Amino acid sequence: TGVFRGYVWMEKEKRGGGARKEGVVCGEAGGGAQPLAGEPRPSGKTTTPPFPGGPNPRVPADLDAFRVLDVGAGPVTAMGDYWEGKDITIVPVDPLAEAYADLLQRYAITLPTPTIYGLGEELIEQFGKETFHFAYACNCLDHSMDPVECYRQMLGVLKPGCSLVTFHEANEAERQNYEGLHQWNFSVRESRLIVWNHNGHWDIVDHCPDAAHYHIEQDRHYIKFTLTKKA
Repeated sequence: TGVFRGYVWMEKEKRGGGARKEGVVCGEAGGGAQPLAGEPRPSGKTTTPPFPGGPNPRVPADLDAFRVLDVGAGPVTAMGDYWEGKDITIVPVDPLAEAYADLLQRYAITLPTPTIYGLGEELIEQFGKETFHFAYACNCLDHSMDPVECYRQMLGVLKPGCSLVTFHEANEAERQNYEGLHQWNFSVRESRLIVWNHNGHWDIVDHCPDAAHYHIEQDRHYIKFTLTKKA
């Protein structure tokens, strides 16, 4: 969780003799700067992984119960479900859920929160609109059929004022020579998250009309993107 700590605002000037700088960009969907609300923190001592953990989402702190969607979760969700005094429900989905279930059954492994089948491009059809307080995707949307639609769908299942967070390596398809599932690149251009390949490029904020504001953090090759839905 320390990877995305200790940032400075992105600026063109260099300090310290040209040392590399990481950056944070915030903005409204319309273009203006937008400060983001404070991040909730778990408290107390427990062996259960805390929520929200690394993603640090913007969620309404006055609620006692949260529904969290983990898109492309793989065989085991990485999301923690402990927050003292809160009831956290994690719903992990993945297109390969059935294959993962067979593998876990073969080794007699039972999970407290099993991954269920789900496509990022069909989340609203599966769950309905405004049914989650937070949505998360890590290193998976670049493997999808349509990552732009995945963002729209994730935003669609969120309740008003809630956020999604995604983590992806920059330009992974380029590094992998567009082999296998790696067909999409994620880049930050002019303070915006761009999804692109040889067929074109798409500004995620521009293609999500329900977005209110966004937040981008970069560390080495990784891009953390927070998109908040209109209240």
